[in-house]
Amino acid sequence: MLNYRLKGMFSWAIIDRNNQVVDSEPTRNNLILTQGINAVASRTFVENMLYCAIGTSTVAPLLTDVALGNEVQRTGDVDTDVTNACITSLSGSTYSLTKTFKFPVNASPLTVGEIGWSWSASPGSNLFSKALIVKNGIPGSVTIGVGQYLRVRY
Repeated sequence: MLNYRLKGMFSWAIIDRNNQVVDSEPTRNNLILTQGINAVASRTFVENMLYCAIGTSTVAPLLTDVALGNEVQRTGDVDTDVTNACITSLSGSTYSLTKTFKFPVNASPLTVGEIGWSWSASPGSNLFSKALIVKNGIPGSVTIGVGQYLRVRY
């Protein structure tokens, strides 16, 4: 019998037109949902992390969640401005995936409070894991301004 433990961690940054970080928060744990744990039985870990979604809800995630509270954007784009934007590695018995997602540049301000990761390009009940935006240690929301974009590293 194999014994697996899954752990997800993420960080976020708001990037301006000059590729400068406007706001960010350090790496934090996220919640791998029950359906995400079950999905590992039918998909590789990499296949569960093909897309990143953001939403406006600030309600704490539960293991039984399957979607964001109010999804507003989803992307599968990797941020090529970042070194090692998408890498996998194996060290002993630990398999790691690092993927840096890039959301579109905003034409109007967008306030977000939640992030999710999925195997599907379509919004819906298909999240692998989920987390709230945390700013200065407090769950809440951040606003991405005009000409800025959100970078999420899992």
